[in-house]
Parts: sequence; C-alpha cells; structure tokens
Amino acid sequence: FGGYPPVYHLKSPRQKSEWLEAYVAAFIEKDIPALGFKIPPGRIRKFLYMLSNAHGGILNVMDLARSMEISQHTVEYYLDLLEGAFIIRRLHPYYANIGKRLVKSPKVYLRDSGLFNYFSGLRAKSELDYFPRRGTSWEGMVVEEAARLAALKYTRPGIFYWRTHSGAEVDLIVENGLEKTAIEIKLGKAVKSSALQGLKS
Repeated sequence: FGGYPPVYHLKSPRQKSEWLEAYVAAFIEKDIPALGFKIPPGRIRKFLYMLSNAHGGILNVMDLARSMEISQHTVEYYLDLLEGAFIIRRLHPYYANIGKRLVKSPKVYLRDSGLFNYFSGLRAKSELDYFPRRGTSWEGMVVEEAARLAALKYTRPGIFYWRTHSGAEVDLIVENGLEKTAIEIKLGKAVKSSALQGLKS
C-alpha cells in the first residue's frame, strides 16, 4: 500500500484502497486546477493508468501520445506536471565514454509503490503474491528508497540507470562526485550469476 503515512495507520485493505482513491481524486480534481492547470480529470487519470503500465520501462513518449490521442508536446507537458508534483520519477540514463551504444531515453516510475499497485488493480496484500509485475513493483520501491537515502547522505547525488542497445543493463547507478555505486535489483529467493552480467559489463 505504499509509503504515504495516513495509509499506514488504517486497519483494513479496503480502508487503505479507499484512501489511495481519495488521494488520486483530490490530486486530479482539486490540486491540479489549484495549481492553474486546466486538464480534464478523466484524461489525467487515464494518463496515470497508462504510466502504471509503463512503470519500470523505457519511456516512449510517441506511444503514450498515440494511445492517449494527444500530441507528444502535451505528453511532455503532463510528464513535467506529474514529475513536479512528485508523483512520477523519470530515471535518466547514465552516459559514459565506453564505446558502447547506449539507450538514451529515461525510464519512468510512479514514485509511491502503493499508487503503482493501486493503478495495477491490487486491493489486498495477498494479491501481490500472484501479481505478475511484483518484481517491477519491488524495483520501483527500491529505486525510490535508494534515491531518498542518497539525497540524505550526499550533496546533489546523480541517480541513473545504464543500458546498452545489446541488452546489458544496471538498474540503478548512484553518483556522488567521482564515486559511482551500481545496484542490481532482484526479487527472488536466489540470484543467478547470469543476473549480474549487466554489472560486469
């Protein structure tokens, strides 16, 4: 159910889900207009749903624009709004002069795992055990917690991912000046050595 403090104190899954729905409704129906943005509530809710499907993946603005039947410029406008409101995180790729062809588009995450799970249709903790995207949910939570910890520990840390066109990937790179920490995020009882190929690369 995520990390919003009011959710923690509620007793039942139904109460927690109802709080998340009320939060989403208040954000799109009251907060966004109060900030001076004139966007139909139904459109921004659909956009959040679309982003939940893209959560943890490479952001494709063209696909979002096509699915929403809006311009790419409008998609970028919505992304800027949601990022400024701390609803989403665009995790940008790390560039290094290593002679590899690198993916240059950001990844996108809903910053609160409870919101991602809610938009994915989960309404009870037990459903997470059978949720086909629970690894993606876990990855998003770890990225967010690592970014918060780095912000507390370092001065303006860099937070990135790294991926080549051939498929080598590192889920998270935390940069503190010249120091870089590469992090691979996995959910499971065991980690195969093949899962570390991105780190080795």
